[in-house]
Amino acid sequence: MDYSVSVIIPAYNVEKWLRECLDSVCGQSLRNIEIVCINDGSPDHSLEIMKEYAARDDRFLIIDKQNEGVGAARNDGIRAAHGEFVAFMDPDDKYPDLDTLRLLYDAAKEHDVLAAGGYFGCIDENSMPVPKSRSYYGVDFSCAGLTQYQDFQCDYQFQAYVFQREFLIRNKLFFPMYSRFQDPPFFVRTMTAMGSFYAVDRMTYLYRPGIMKSKVKFQKAFDLMCGITDNLILSKEKEYARLHFISAMRLLTDASLMVKSMPDDERFYDLVWKYIKTAGLIDEGLIRDAGYELPKPVLPALFTQMIDESKKYRALRKHKSVRAIEKLISLS
Repeated sequence: MDYSVSVIIPAYNVEKWLRECLDSVCGQSLRNIEIVCINDGSPDHSLEIMKEYAARDDRFLIIDKQNEGVGAARNDGIRAAHGEFVAFMDPDDKYPDLDTLRLLYDAAKEHDVLAAGGYFGCIDENSMPVPKSRSYYGVDFSCAGLTQYQDFQCDYQFQAYVFQREFLIRNKLFFPMYSRFQDPPFFVRTMTAMGSFYAVDRMTYLYRPGIMKSKVKFQKAFDLMCGITDNLILSKEKEYARLHFISAMRLLTDASLMVKSMPDDERFYDLVWKYIKTAGLIDEGLIRDAGYELPKPVLPALFTQMIDESKKYRALRKHKSVRAIEKLISLS
């Protein structure tokens, strides 16, 4: 059967919020939807909840698989879906009202675009509204109507959109296999390939921030910087100064905090070296010429602290990472 929209929902250890999520999807006024649930090896009762809903709603398609991460799960959903468009829903989030998918689908069809989207709202653990700005690092991403992505350049909130599924598959637009920050590279690549989209000036997704918390691990920190690297390279190539600035700020804030919180072992220095290489991709001229400004110094205080600590250890002072940091700081 062909559907207007397939909603792709990967799940791992989210039984507490999964019913609320599924209710917000099942109750959509756009009835011709497919609900693709991927149980990503979840050890809780997520699969049982999916099967419970599928038993009374034949629009459900359940994929039960070994855990490979949310990126792989979403990619499986894209390939298995039958909808003209796809939407992505995280299992601890929900739609703000019952007309969201109808609004997005009708906007995409009426304006003959490959994607249509709105903007995020936030809710807390008890589903109560939380104030949220539409700006990131001082950059306002408000827009409405037919919009060129080169004029938008946001890297986030892909869940607030619907995307034409055939275009994704034909152009091999899938999520990278990162354990963290796989969403922004997918969104940026997809929107760059599509060129334009229709923006509805309305909240189309409710996000529950900070729920799925986990300890900082080496692979997550490394993959975060891989994703930032992807966007720094693309934004420099396309001269997307706003995106380049946002990506640089994500490195200087989010990535810096993750690296700093890692234990002091050999993997820590591998992360530092990855950080240095990623920072080297920042084109300060592109950012400055567009009227944006990075904090000074570009390299965070974390590195100065590392050098001070390293002076206590003769062998460590010779490490290539420390020497490279000292050189970079002297240039910043």
